[in-house]
Amino acid sequence: MYKVSQEIFAKYDDLVSVLRDFVDNVEEMYIALEDLRMSGGNTLYILLSSASKDLFTPIIMFLILNPYTEDVYGLGLMIPVNFCRKDLDMSLDEINKTAEKIGGMIMSFHECSIIIKEPEPGKDLRQLFYEIIDKIYNVKYDGMLKIIDYSNDLVSEIEDIYPQV
Repeated sequence: MYKVSQEIFAKYDDLVSVLRDFVDNVEEMYIALEDLRMSGGNTLYILLSSASKDLFTPIIMFLILNPYTEDVYGLGLMIPVNFCRKDLDMSLDEINKTAEKIGGMIMSFHECSIIIKEPEPGKDLRQLFYEIIDKIYNVKYDGMLKIIDYSNDLVSEIEDIYPQV
């Protein structure tokens, strides 16, 4: 079972800079992020990486908020296709099937995949996030969760969050 650790980047440019080291086509990732930032209202991003030595998987989680009411539309993950678990050899089609199982849908932004999930009434979005990570990567999130709101340049931290398993 892989643990998932996390990296935090307070500035949008820093995020892209780090992704450049790990993603072959960072320009397309940048365009996808920019599309999301421009169309998603206040969007929260989290960059996660696997603690495994042989696997670095940048995953960006975001909440889609109504820019007027700040109600949550849904939860999404941006996963570079070429960084899916090597031992699972998960293809885009398999990610699609996983999204359907979770009750979400897939949207493709260039070489990235995005799973959107409508929040269920009373469902904790953080727990939903852990559930998605567990189903796709077979990992349990264990450690520090930090949330970045790029639209307001506001960085807030939620430390030592351990999901109820």
